[in-house]
Amino acid sequence: MILSAGEDITPISEVKANFAELLDRSRESHRPTIVTQNGRATGILLAIEDWEAQQRKIQLLKMLAEGEESARIGISLSLSEVKNRIKKCHAA
Repeated sequence: MILSAGEDITPISEVKANFAELLDRSRESHRPTIVTQNGRATGILLAIEDWEAQQRKIQLLKMLAEGEESARIGISLSLSEVKNRIKKCHAA
């Protein structure tokens, strides 16, 4: 995703004045709003659904890295164990 300075970067004063509108825009576009304060990026406004999706992706990447490391050192899991771990990841 490429951020657009005109659409995705917003000063905190504008966020304070238009929070609900910016949150709606984030929900609809699935894009974060970078919040600036004194000209510097200080935070991100992101719809909860998109944050949760990012967290699931991060967890899956961690599981893949753990699997690669386990395979490298000779530890393996059965297919059912892998499926159970994935289910636990999506339940959290």
